[in-house]
Amino acid sequence: MIKFLVDLNANCSDYAVASTLNLAYKIFKMICVIVPIILIVFATIDVSKIMIAPDNKKNNVSNVFKKVMAAIIIFMVPNLMNVVVNLNNLAGVGTSTFSIASCLNNSETSSKSITAAVYKEGAGTEKGSGLTGMFGDLSGLSQYTGSSGVAGEGAQKLINIAIGEIGNNEADGTHMKYETFMGFDGSEPWCAMFVSWCANEAKFIESGIIPKYSACSDGVAFFQGKGSFHLEGSGYTPQPGDIIFFGPGGSSHTGIVEKADANNVYTIEGNTSDMVARRTHARTGSTVYGYGTPAY
Repeated sequence: MIKFLVDLNANCSDYAVASTLNLAYKIFKMICVIVPIILIVFATIDVSKIMIAPDNKKNNVSNVFKKVMAAIIIFMVPNLMNVVVNLNNLAGVGTSTFSIASCLNNSETSSKSITAAVYKEGAGTEKGSGLTGMFGDLSGLSQYTGSSGVAGEGAQKLINIAIGEIGNNEADGTHMKYETFMGFDGSEPWCAMFVSWCANEAKFIESGIIPKYSACSDGVAFFQGKGSFHLEGSGYTPQPGDIIFFGPGGSSHTGIVEKADANNVYTIEGNTSDMVARRTHARTGSTVYGYGTPAY
């Protein structure tokens, strides 16, 4: 799994938390600048009142002092928080209060570091040790993606990419990118091309995890050569991210397994009714030949 480039003391390895707190912290720091400016303006007005009405000097001086002190304190709050959090980290104190403060304080660094790491390697939703520990998984607040533009890693990354293609079809030509990727002009069956395109987007072809194939039989041969092909009925339970093959020798059709149970296998397939769609197949008494299991 991807190793995020985040200081462990930041307590903010959840991207959703880091990015959300980063925005909140920026607003907080802005307030800590704007409010002191307003207080100084009012203090200046009080000074002018002292000059105009010196008889009320005592009260006006007191008001000026209070406003100036409040402005200084508010302006210094972010810096004071930095000092407290840093002292806490040095002392190794691990209370939840300081963990949240540390997460807030380090949110900008965490967010940038995670973004850089994800862009480089791609990643799935990770739960950090910051606010997620108190409020549960907040990953839904913000999606983050890998270089392919899709979140996930391993089998889930391939599945997520395939999900994003659902609905592409021959009628409007949105299927053509799969054929173009394989060097065809749109006149060939494209189920294997769809799987190959998704695998390429996930960087699994260049790493040799999934083959680039336009003939289903070539896909079967690839997994058989690696000893990772399983015939339906052999007792193997298909796993998410497996490549499914149909027909005699697996040469008729192919797709991506999204999930399976004892009776059915649920897939995402290209060139099924001339489009990319989810399908459900009975595991027995159907045309399912077997499954290739990529070494994610």
